[in-house]
Amino acid sequence: MNKEKLNLWHQEEQYGITGWDFSHLDGRWQNELLPWNYRKLVLSYLKSDMQLLDMGTGGGELLKTFHHPSNRTQVTEAWQPNINLLKHTIAKQGIKVHALSAKYEDALPVKNGSLNRITNSHAAFNPV
Repeated sequence: MNKEKLNLWHQEEQYGITGWDFSHLDGRWQNELLPWNYRKLVLSYLKSDMQLLDMGTGGGELLKTFHHPSNRTQVTEAWQPNINLLKHTIAKQGIKVHALSAKYEDALPVKNGSLNRITNSHAAFNPV
């Protein structure tokens, strides 16, 4: 690998990613638009009186756009930098944060029948 590319790689490492803020990549990547909108789909099924679990919530950025009542919202997260962020943000708003180990990130840390909706846009999930 040439020295210039190695230096660029080291610069990228310095950004560090917390949550799902990838704004430092603006203008440097492309993404094909999907024919559907995940947020709109969730909102079409989610009602304010439902108990919600958002799996693999990242930094909670998408979850916040649902505007679901905090006392009816729980999240799972397995990446320690995001867990730390969640403890200082959404947990203080009354949202229960389930910090999972990476080994068990597909687990449902709630009682059977205690939820009305589970959202999961990208995390591992074991329905058993």
